[in-house]
Amino acid sequence: MDEKDTESLISHIEALRKTLIKCFYALGAFLPVTFFASAKILNYLTKILIGNNKITFNYFSPTEVFLLHIKIAFIVDLIICFPYIAKQIWNFILPALYDNEKKFIQSIALLSSLLFILGVSFCVFCILPLIVNFGLSFSTSQIQAVFNLSSVINLTLGLCVVFGLMFQMP
Repeated sequence: MDEKDTESLISHIEALRKTLIKCFYALGAFLPVTFFASAKILNYLTKILIGNNKITFNYFSPTEVFLLHIKIAFIVDLIICFPYIAKQIWNFILPALYDNEKKFIQSIALLSSLLFILGVSFCVFCILPLIVNFGLSFSTSQIQAVFNLSSVINLTLGLCVVFGLMFQMP
């Protein structure tokens, strides 16, 4: 590797570093806001999951709900900052692409994002209430359902990602 290639590699790494720093600054700027909103988001999500059922969610650790608030804050922060992060990454990658590659990526980026949002919405509003009702269907007078809040939210987040990705498939 000659000196020119080394300089080129270093300049690319420096550009990547600057891009990543901008992305982390954006995430850090919105994190306090999303943390304060996480309680309302958690309450809204539990209302959707409970629906018309007479159930309560329980937690079994003193820090369990706090850690859920942090997890929800990070995820909402990523969702809010995603357009900015995607734009920064796009600006970093753009010079290395051919015109036909640029056109192809631009044509599918918006559609792909919309399909992901549709998949997550379908999961939250249609699938998760069915899963809760299915779990409740096993209750008897001797066996009562006790739902762990952390388990239900982790299931919700995992299924949202899976359904968002599944809606990307043809």
